[in-house]
Amino acid sequence: KDLFNSDVNDDVLMNEYLYHCLLNFYRVYQKEIVQKSEQLNVLKSTTRTELFRRLNNAKDYMISNYNKDISLNEICRYACLSETHFFRSFRQTFHCTPHQYLMQLRLSQSRHMLKHTNYEVKEIVSIIGFDCVSSFIRLFKNRFGVTPGNYRTGFAA
Repeated sequence: KDLFNSDVNDDVLMNEYLYHCLLNFYRVYQKEIVQKSEQLNVLKSTTRTELFRRLNNAKDYMISNYNKDISLNEICRYACLSETHFFRSFRQTFHCTPHQYLMQLRLSQSRHMLKHTNYEVKEIVSIIGFDCVSSFIRLFKNRFGVTPGNYRTGFAA
C-alpha cells in the first residue's frame, strides 16, 4: 500500500507485487473452494467442484440482483439445477437458505446506505428490494438489534 501511495514509478516492482497479491488471493480462494465443496454430499470430486461452481454462479447472480424480485426458480435456472437439488446444496454449502442469503444481502446493503447516504428509510427500502417498510424495520432490528433510524443516528435501542 505504501508503495502505491509513494511517488515511486517502478513498474517491474509494482507488477511483481500485484502478481504476489493475486497469487495469494488465488491460494486463499482455492482453499475456500476445496473446503466448501467438500461439505457437499457428492462422492466424485469433479462433480462436487462443478456443483460448487454452479452454486457460486447462483450466489453471484443473487448479489447482482439482490434489489430485484427474483424467484427461486429463476436462480435455479441460472445455476442449471433443479429447485430441490439447488436448495439442499445451497443450504449445505453456505449454511443458510437462498432466501436467508438474499435477506442478509439486502440488510447489509441497507446498513451501508443508512450510514453513507441521506436517503430516507422508505427510499432505502424501495432501493434494496423490500416491499414493506414495517417488515424491513422489524428484520433490521432483529438482525442488528437497533432500528434503522437509531442505527443511522448512532443511538442504541
